[in-house]
Amino acid sequence: MRRWFESAFPEWTLPSSLVLKTQKKGWEDEFEVEKATYAKLKPLQGIVIPKLYGQVSYDKTRSLLLSDVGGVNLSTPAGSLLELSEFRRLLRQALTAIAQFGVEHGDQKLDNYHLVDGKIMVVDFEVVNNEPRSEEQLKLTVESGEDWLADWYDRNRYYMLETGQLSIPA
Repeated sequence: MRRWFESAFPEWTLPSSLVLKTQKKGWEDEFEVEKATYAKLKPLQGIVIPKLYGQVSYDKTRSLLLSDVGGVNLSTPAGSLLELSEFRRLLRQALTAIAQFGVEHGDQKLDNYHLVDGKIMVVDFEVVNNEPRSEEQLKLTVESGEDWLADWYDRNRYYMLETGQLSIPA
């Protein structure tokens, strides 16, 4: 019943805060990749990735209307308060979830990950690897992504501590 209601009256069920992601100039292929990735990851929308409400035109440019995941960006001081082991655990959960659908996030930088209600949500799917891979290859993808991002998280955290942008309570 709820799905019928949402599809019949979408304007009544939209959240109060949305993200309009507009296609970059010359990025037609990447825009299509992102749309296809959201379709492929539909079961994870609103859980591990933003919810895609659809494509719209804004200022004569194609755009995606997405849910605002909120939370804190992991590249900011507020997003840098996790212990490294907890960061790794939460990140592994998110990367494993999208890998189970055969998707490897190709733009692995901290600002594409948000800490939301005790979990990490992944954003920005213009660059992904959707090539078919074995279970072992997907496991290695998750592990290498976790290692790469954990290293950056740790370095970023250290930099913020050293520059006084972040202080960890004793």
